[in-house]
Amino acid sequence: METKGSGPGGNEDAGRDTALRDAVAAATRAPSVHNTQPWRFRIADGTIELYADRERTLRILDPEGRQLTLSCGAALGFLRTALRGAGLDSSVDPLPEGSGSDLLARVTVTSGSESSEQERSLAAAIATRHTQRTPFESRSLSSSVLRDLRHVVEAEGAWLMTLNRREDQLQLVSLLARADILERQDDAYLAELRAWVRTDASTDGIPVEVLPAAGERHSEVVIRDFEAGGSEAGPGQAGPGEAGTGSTAPTTTTPSGQPIDEHPAVVVLGTDGDSPADHLVAGQALGRLLLAAASIGVAASPLGQVLDWPGPRAMLRQQLGVIGAPQMVLRMGYGQSDSTVGTARRPLEEVLLP
Repeated sequence: METKGSGPGGNEDAGRDTALRDAVAAATRAPSVHNTQPWRFRIADGTIELYADRERTLRILDPEGRQLTLSCGAALGFLRTALRGAGLDSSVDPLPEGSGSDLLARVTVTSGSESSEQERSLAAAIATRHTQRTPFESRSLSSSVLRDLRHVVEAEGAWLMTLNRREDQLQLVSLLARADILERQDDAYLAELRAWVRTDASTDGIPVEVLPAAGERHSEVVIRDFEAGGSEAGPGQAGPGEAGTGSTAPTTTTPSGQPIDEHPAVVVLGTDGDSPADHLVAGQALGRLLLAAASIGVAASPLGQVLDWPGPRAMLRQQLGVIGAPQMVLRMGYGQSDSTVGTARRPLEEVLLP
C-alpha cells in the first residue's frame, strides 16, 4: 500500500506544497510601510490565505489600516507573480469574509501552462527589487517605459498618473514639505518612527546600515528621515524610502565632485474608490509595478508623507484634479545597484499559520 508521499501522487502533492511555500516566501519579500511586514499566510488544500497581522499596525501613522492593507496587497501581488513564474495559475477571492475580517484574500492555486520568459523575468525580479535610497541618475525614463508601467497598473484595476506638468510637481513639493513639517512636530509619530529603526540584528524594521549618510542632494522633494529629531533634514537631504532593500552606495557625483541632478519621474498610483478592497487592489498594483520596473532596471522610492495624513492627501487629490483616491506617490528612475543591503524578513515559519 502506498502512503502519502510514497507514490506518484504523493510526490506530486509534496512538490505542490514546496511550490506553495516557495511562493509564500517570495511574497514576504514585498515592501511594507516601515518594513513592518504586517501579514500572515496559511496553506491548505491547494489554497493560500492572506491575513492581516493587526499587531503590526502603526497606531499613529496608520490608525485605520490603509497602509497595512496596501502592504499586504503588495505581498499578494508578489505571491501571484511567483506562482505564475513557477507555471501555476491562481485566482483571488478578495476579502472573502468581508472588510472587517483579518482574512484579506483566499488564493486558489491550480496547475497552469508553462510560464513565459517575461513571467519568469518578473518572478526573478522579486529577489533583486530594492527601494532606491541613494540618488537617482540624471537620465529620465522614456515615455514608452512610463506607458508600459501605466498599463501594468491598469491591468490590476488601478491607475497611474505621471506628474509631467511643472505646476503639478510644485504642488506636490509644497504639500510634501507641509506634511513633513507636521510629522516632525508630532512627538507620538516620531516615537513610533524611531521604534522601527533597528540598530541590532532584527527580522523587521529599517536597519541603520541601509540609511544613507546625510549629504547634499539635488532633489526638490523632502525625503522621509528615519532619524527625524536627531537631524534637520529638508529638501535635498538624504533620507530613506519606506521599506524593502536599500543601497548603501556612495552619493552620485559629477566629475567635479558636485551631486548629480536627479531626474526621476514622479508618479501617483491610485484607485477609483478608497475602501479596504481598493487598498488591496492598490497594493497588488504597487507590487506588480515595482516588479515590472525592476525587471527592466528601474528603481522606485516612495514619498509617503503626503499620503500619511487625511488633510494633505485630500489636498493632493484636489490640486491634481484626479477622480479617485491617491494611494502611493513614487519617484521612479535609474539608480545605483552595485551595492545593496537587504532589510531582513521574518522567518517563513513565523508568518505561516498552522
